[in-house]
Amino acid sequence: MGFKDLSLFNEALLGKQVWRLLHNKNSLFYRVFKSRFFPDCTILEAKGHGGSYAWKRILKGRGVILRGARWRVGDGESIKIYGDNWLPTATNSGIHGPLPLEFQNASVSSLINHQTHTWDLDALSTALSPFEADLVQKITLSRGQSMDVLFWPFVQSGIYSVKSGYYFLKSEIRTATQAQAITDQPKPPWNRIWKLSLPNKIKNFLWRAVHNALPTNSELTRRCIINDPICSFCSSQGEDVLHALWSCPSLSQVWDGDP
Repeated sequence: MGFKDLSLFNEALLGKQVWRLLHNKNSLFYRVFKSRFFPDCTILEAKGHGGSYAWKRILKGRGVILRGARWRVGDGESIKIYGDNWLPTATNSGIHGPLPLEFQNASVSSLINHQTHTWDLDALSTALSPFEADLVQKITLSRGQSMDVLFWPFVQSGIYSVKSGYYFLKSEIRTATQAQAITDQPKPPWNRIWKLSLPNKIKNFLWRAVHNALPTNSELTRRCIINDPICSFCSSQGEDVLHALWSCPSLSQVWDGDP
């Protein structure tokens, strides 16, 4: 298969064991680990304290699935709004940024009108940014009762394989290397920002801006949502956060204080 990094290959192998614990619930392997290590939850929610060496190794492989797998929304009961990957985007398919208190530990089910089998628009507008709410509305809900499905988006079958897991881990390393310059920058003074006497919407906006989570053309292009990163106002540069909020020529009157 041409694997070169033994450590990543072993992690991909462990990911396969986690996939078995998620989907082969009639196996002896599942029944033994379920009864001992996660009797009241799924393997994805299991605590990592204690346990055997084998269990600790499986928990290491769990990270591969948590980061790479995606959820197909059914009734939304098994999917957390924040922390799970369920948005219909090619990358970064989780919800960004802080949620209102009442939605912080909620499942996607709380965003669905279960009588009409449609998205609850009031809940979406309260819990999510307009950009994320728009993405969610593109997800088609089943008209009947259906379960949430966890699938592996990097193969056509949707079933995790060691090979696809290995190449997913390799791609993570490449992405992390490219982003190293950004992560090395000093962290913003969040404590002071959250203590400012500002509306929560403004604090939320600041959080998204610093984390590059605003729907700029560059970010939407990176997510494969649009094809052109060029600013639609000046048509001269790519529209990233800095350009959209500061350096775009169309903003000169705002920042220079001209009438």
